[in-house]
Amino acid sequence: MHEYLIKMNFYDILVLIVETIKTIQNFLTNYFLKIYNFLTKS
Repeated sequence: MHEYLIKMNFYDILVLIVETIKTIQNFLTNYFLKIYNFLTKS
């Protein structure tokens, strides 16, 4: 049971990390697209 809890915690942490990475990637993509659009319009 103890090992099961550890595995669940590890899985939860993994999911959290993946979600965080996705969020950061989306943010950076939007940010760079805005900069790119701004530069190409100038």
